[in-house]
Amino acid sequence: MNKKAIGAISLALVVSLLALGSAVILARAFLPEDVNQDGTVDMKDVSAVVAAFNSSPGSTRYNPLADVNGDGRIDMRDIVQIVIAFSP
Repeated sequence: MNKKAIGAISLALVVSLLALGSAVILARAFLPEDVNQDGTVDMKDVSAVVAAFNSSPGSTRYNPLADVNGDGRIDMRDIVQIVIAFSP
């Protein structure tokens, strides 16, 4: 393998690693419990889940961010998960 090929492979590897790192950083930018994504789990997040309570996809009140545990419905499990992560 020549130096040019090794350089191209190295560059592709670095770009791939950087892309993966960016995806990981973006995925961890907000906790799932931070429904309004303001950096804090507080009463605003609890209120957003309460507003969407007892809804599921297709419902006019459904908010996918309020489905904290990702089970397709907004219920007491979502509220409990937010309360546990609550930071007054």
